[in-house]
Amino acid sequence: MYTIGALVIVFDASTLIILAKVSLLREVLVAHKAMIPPIIQEECTRESTREDAQLIAQLIKEELLVIVEPERTNRISQIAEDFSLHRGETAALHLAWQEKAPLATDDTPTRKACKILNIRSIIAVAFLERLVQRDLLSGERALSLVKKFKQYGRYDAETLEAVKAKIKQRRR
Repeated sequence: MYTIGALVIVFDASTLIILAKVSLLREVLVAHKAMIPPIIQEECTRESTREDAQLIAQLIKEELLVIVEPERTNRISQIAEDFSLHRGETAALHLAWQEKAPLATDDTPTRKACKILNIRSIIAVAFLERLVQRDLLSGERALSLVKKFKQYGRYDAETLEAVKAKIKQRRR
């Protein structure tokens, strides 16, 4: 099911939804072992008529997204409170800490909390570069998806230009 030696990544709702909306979630989850806490599952699939919610529910059914209940720690809870993180982000942070795994999140306060806790954070658009580097996505398709990331994510022009430059460099 997973690539041998694939990196385990914990996902937050923001990144799952963006990747679903840009039509890249399945490719990301085939290439990476992925975990989410139950609250993230509920947040992402609550509105069951939405296409992104249906895709996420299907990927859970296919076990490309594994549901894991995280253990709570006082340190993480305090940092989550300090950064005013919501329940989903807090649970994802706990799970990333527990699994010693990076956290895929596009939520700025959560990324700041990751930095304090020495948890690597990954934004959705970074998966474009990663998949191109591993020859799991063509450079042409990746460049066409950058426009969708602009539409659905909150990325500044500088970030998107840097991603495009790295993709073009890899194509040479």
